[in-house]
Formats: sequence, C-alpha cells, structure tokens
Amino acid sequence: MRLTLKHGGLALLAIAATAQGQADVANPRLTAAVHARSAEALRANPLLDHNPYAVLVRFDSRASEEVRNLARSFTGAVKLRGYPLVPGLELVSTGGRSPGAMVAALRSMPGVLYAEPDVVMHTAQNQLFPRNTNFQPYQWNMHNTGTAFNSWQPTAGADVNAPEAWYVNTGDPNFAIAVIDGGVEYWRDRIDDNIWTNPGEVAGNGIDDDGNGYVDDIHGWDFSAGDNDPDDESGHGTHVAGIIGAEENEGGGVVGMMWQCKIMSLRCFDANGSGYMSNAALAVQYAVQKGAKVSNNSYGYGTSSIIQSLYDAIQAAGNAGHIFVAAAGNNAQNIDSKNGRYYPAGFDLPNIISVAATTMNDQRASFSNYGKTSVDIGAPGDTILSLYLLDWGGPGYTQRWLSGTSMAAPHVAGVVGLVWAENPTWTWTQVKNQIMSTARPIAGLANVTVTGGVVDAGAALGNGAPPPPSPPAAPGTPTLSNLSGLQVQIAWADNSNNEVDFLVAREKKGSGNKWVGATTLPPVAANTTSTVDGTITSTGTYRYRVQARNAAGTSAWTSWVQINR
Repeated sequence: MRLTLKHGGLALLAIAATAQGQADVANPRLTAAVHARSAEALRANPLLDHNPYAVLVRFDSRASEEVRNLARSFTGAVKLRGYPLVPGLELVSTGGRSPGAMVAALRSMPGVLYAEPDVVMHTAQNQLFPRNTNFQPYQWNMHNTGTAFNSWQPTAGADVNAPEAWYVNTGDPNFAIAVIDGGVEYWRDRIDDNIWTNPGEVAGNGIDDDGNGYVDDIHGWDFSAGDNDPDDESGHGTHVAGIIGAEENEGGGVVGMMWQCKIMSLRCFDANGSGYMSNAALAVQYAVQKGAKVSNNSYGYGTSSIIQSLYDAIQAAGNAGHIFVAAAGNNAQNIDSKNGRYYPAGFDLPNIISVAATTMNDQRASFSNYGKTSVDIGAPGDTILSLYLLDWGGPGYTQRWLSGTSMAAPHVAGVVGLVWAENPTWTWTQVKNQIMSTARPIAGLANVTVTGGVVDAGAALGNGAPPPPSPPAAPGTPTLSNLSGLQVQIAWADNSNNEVDFLVAREKKGSGNKWVGATTLPPVAANTTSTVDGTITSTGTYRYRVQARNAAGTSAWTSWVQINR
C-alpha cells in the first residue's frame, strides 16, 4: 500500500450532537454546512490541494476572548470548532475569502500564534496479490522459516519473531489501539471480537450518553463523513487493523500481532482514499479522550514546512501518555533532508515511533523512506497478507497482499500493545525505549534509521526483563526576568532526579508574528534551576522553553514563555 499526501485541505466534521461537550462545536449548523461543502469538493476532486472553505488558527493562551473575537471579526473568520486537546486551536470558515488570504490575514492579527491551511491526504494501492491462507507459510512477516511460497523465497529470520512474543503474552482484551485510517470493517469475522466498544455509550438511543459531542459513537467515529459508522470502504484500514489484531483460532486465515486487543476505528479517509488533515487531529484527540494509549497512523505529508496544528495535537497526546506510531512514507527519500521532509513521521516529537518498511529478504524496501534521525525503526512492509473487504470477492475472511510503510507501522503498533499488556504500569517512555533498544540490527537499515534495526517482538517482551531506564520528567514552566545589558534569566523547577543536563531553547518574534532565529543555549548542568542568556544582541520579543535529558532520552519541552527586551 503506497500512500501519498498533498498540501492543503481540511475536512470539517459535521457532528450530530445534543451537547458540545469535548467536541467544542461553536456553531453546529454552520459546521455541518461547511462540512457538506468540503466533503462534496473532495468527492469531486480527490486530489484537491486545499479545503476552499476553512483554515486552522491557534491563539496564544494569553489572548482574551475579546482579542480573539476581534481577530475573527476583522478577518471575517467564523469559529466552527475548537480542539480541547490543543488549547487555542480552532477551525474557522474562510468567510468567502480564499484560504491563502484568510491565513495571511489571521497571521497578521494580535494574539495569533499561527494560522495555516489544512492538508489533503491521499492513499493509493500497489502490489496486490489476493490470497486466502493459514498462518504458515504465507505470513513471513510474523514467523519466517525461509519456506518458499509461490515464486518467492524469503530469507529465514526476516520477521518480527512474533511466536517468541506470544509465548510471553498474546495481548489484553481491554487494551485499545486506535486505527486512524480509512475505517475498519468492524462487523466482519476474523476481527469482530477485537473491536472496541465505547463503554459510556448506549447503542441506538440517539443520545450523546458520555457527553463527548458524538452521538452513538459505539465503535469509534467517522470523521470523514461526520457520522457514527466508521466502516471501511477502501480496504486500507481493515488491512492495517488485521496486522494489529486479526483473531487467532478461527480456522484458516491470518493472525494479528495482538490476538487479544480492542481496535478503535477512527475513520479519516473516504472511499477514494482521500481525506483532510484536520480529521487526523480530531481523531488523535478522540483517541486520547477515550483512553487509547497508542494509535496507528499510516499516512503522511511531504512538505518543507511543519504542519503546526497536527504537531501540537501529537505533542499534547504525548503529554497525556500516548504513543503515536507513524508510517515513514513511500517516496524512497531521506526525510532528514530539507527536500525530503515527510510528516507526521518526521516530527521531532519523543512520543512518535516512525517506521520504515523492510522486505522478506531483510532489506529496506526500495520504496521506503528513511532517515538517521527521523525514522526510528523498521518492520515488514513488503507483500504483507492481511484482512481485506468482505465484498472485494471470495468467501469468508477475504484477504489481500499489500505493500508499503502503511503495512509496516501496524506491526510496531501491535508490539507496543504487547509490551504494554505485559507491563501495564510502564510509562510510554519505558515502552518506547524497550522497543527501540531491542530492535534486531540489519544491514539495510544501518545508518539510515535511529535503531538500525527491525522491531523484534520476542526480544521486546523480554521474559520479565527489568524496565529500561526512563528519560527525565519535564521541568516546570520557566519564569523569565530581565537583567542588565539585554540579559535574560531563565528559571525553572527541577522535577526529575535523573537528568544529565538541561537544554534551553530561544526564539525571537519577527515580522508577521512569526518566530524566527531558533537557538539552543549551551547545556545547563544537572540539578540546576536557572541560567542566564547573555547572547541577545537586539531588543524585541523573545520566548524560551526548557527540556531535561539523560542517556535514556529527553523529557517533553516545557511551554514557551515570552519576554520583551
């Protein structure tokens, strides 16, 4: 499965809700109308560059509602919804302006941190070989003995050592994994017993029982169509879900990484495999609110600039203890390079695990993106057999072979679930560190990924190995003080007892309210709670944030704090 992403676009969710609750829908009627127009535009052109009817804006937390209303009024924007996971982030209508003009107008307003268009995501399929089969010998990705099948001769051991992991743990029937994708055929055999059911909702009563803004969201939500039926119409999401959690012991067919789990279907793509970026941010928010500790995200976007709103949503999810597993993309590019950037896999966020694809011969797949600092680990992603749509053809548990980093990522998401099921008290940093530190090295990923290896489920389960060392806790939000000679003192609370040092980052506000001149000050020694920045050479508005680090990793950054010099 190859997945590409084009710049622009946002699908606006039309929520049938009796209360705004956590959905924070400012104007349900207008939101529904804009959603309908946006969805129709995407149906007419699946390769749409951007949503003609809405953009995203994030206000500074210190901006009063009066300031925000003035910005909306002056630009003609109308708030459609907020994102409680990311305070200050809003979806607003364009008010008849072009999206570009609206973004430019919002960026010029006081109290605005940033404004940006959305992105349109688009999936495509390749290397499709339909088969029905049993676990052996076709699932080479799970357990590869080197047995030939069809005209293929896999290399023995080029797999994730799943049986070794299953000997320790086969999953947890209450552990939820969010599949943010094109939906899942949640009603079909082979996976229906592993589908998540919302414990706070009563099916079919037309009431938002749990008050989250979504009516009868029994198995998740369809953010693409704006309804409570997150079924799959393209096959991509069901294939991904099958790699994670296809059931064991129902006769023939494939088996997933977690024999016992709960798949939360959060649909963001339509039947054409196209969808808007804001839906992904909403889905991340939903997953966190509903307690899913991990999500699988087999999509991406190639651009030279960061998509700030999605970055903020993933960062907030990490602060809530959530691991975001992301496909590295299928452009055969180094995403560390300026011209090869690919997001969200390439975001520099510690709670992301970015996954490259490997082949049955234990090499990096020719189509897979890579990056020594941006891509964390590899997993099988070439010619992977998993579930597919029942109406695609053939009886029973219809299956299909697909290829892409879309298929690699769910292997890792499933291993995350197994490690957490075996060690339920671990933090997300311990889980990620365990997976990264136990990767199986291969030559094809050496010096092109962080670990240089393939995820090893058996090693990650570890038969009761002690928890890996944890990165330090985040420092307290810093306070800033002006000193003589343009110097600034930065002070913070040390919330950790195992940091090696602290990093202090600084930016300056430039024209158009853009932050420029990103600088990292020299490291500050452990057990220190302040430092002085004596490198400022001109007056202006500056902002700072602080991060702790040790050999196991880094803490989350603190919030930015501003000061005028």
